[in-house]
Amino acid sequence: MINRPTDYYYWMKDWAVSSGYALSDVYCEIAVNAKFPTFVATIPRGRVYGDSGTVISPNNVLIWEVSYDWSNDPHKHPIFLTQTLPQTEFMSGNIAVLTKVGYTNYYHWMYDVLPRIYLLSCSRIPVDKYIVSENLQPFQYETLGMLGITADRLIYSNKQTHIEAERLIAPSIGFGQKWVYHFLRSEFLSQEPRPSRRLYISRGHSVGRTLTNEEEVIQFLQSYGFETVYPEHLPVKEQIKLFSEAAYVISPTGSALTNLTFCSSQTKVLEFFSPHFIVHDIKRICDYGGMQHVAYTGIGSRPPSYEGIPWYWAGLDNIYVSIPDLKHLCNQMGL
Repeated sequence: MINRPTDYYYWMKDWAVSSGYALSDVYCEIAVNAKFPTFVATIPRGRVYGDSGTVISPNNVLIWEVSYDWSNDPHKHPIFLTQTLPQTEFMSGNIAVLTKVGYTNYYHWMYDVLPRIYLLSCSRIPVDKYIVSENLQPFQYETLGMLGITADRLIYSNKQTHIEAERLIAPSIGFGQKWVYHFLRSEFLSQEPRPSRRLYISRGHSVGRTLTNEEEVIQFLQSYGFETVYPEHLPVKEQIKLFSEAAYVISPTGSALTNLTFCSSQTKVLEFFSPHFIVHDIKRICDYGGMQHVAYTGIGSRPPSYEGIPWYWAGLDNIYVSIPDLKHLCNQMGL
């Protein structure tokens, strides 16, 4: 067993400077203009631990900037709660880390993980293998393939993985920035959006954040020409095409709305929230694309299957949408 890190570098640059490595600028075709530092680091004998891509320097210090784990406080990183780490498995060559916390979620995959591939291509550093989680879903294989990465170049990690690379290549995380929006459109959008369809995005097959009166809402929206869709059942290419044809999108907040990235600037969006869980990721995408975004806060309630459970995440709250309110909002949006 190996001792866990007891300290951290907040920024990748802190590790590079303290280790005496040179820094150089690389300019990408897409203007980055990043809120967060955007970089690719080469770490000789760098290590990756777990299935969320925790990066550890050769001198056994956590590099927090590329190991983010929900909390903005590095002291709360889960690695500091472990006693020891498994023995390392050495891998020769240039090994790039892609996986990060939240990798199973469509939004975080598209806006946090895939941008790392773009940064790697900008750096022109050759990559032999890519570290991903062992639990990849079909949409993840599909998007990797669309970016030219085949399964034979993947290293699958799990909670006990501890890799020491001859050269670990660690790109910064996308963190939902505007340059990521432009990257995704340039890579995945094959034709200019032609908005005409009216889409209601259902979460009826999800474990939470569904509409408690969805049948009533669907019936009402059908009178306005809306079709009900379940994007999670479609290949990514079909999801992209679907949203590129959308003139109106109405939905409870959820990762399927990541596909608004591929909409026209003329698209109008109505997003439903529970009062106990309001996030701004989708509004940010709409702002990037110049789309009109309307937020509606309904009545939140815990799903029946979670009643009586002490630990509960408010992001699972179901939502009740008032039909009179919905009618007013539809009129407000020009329907």
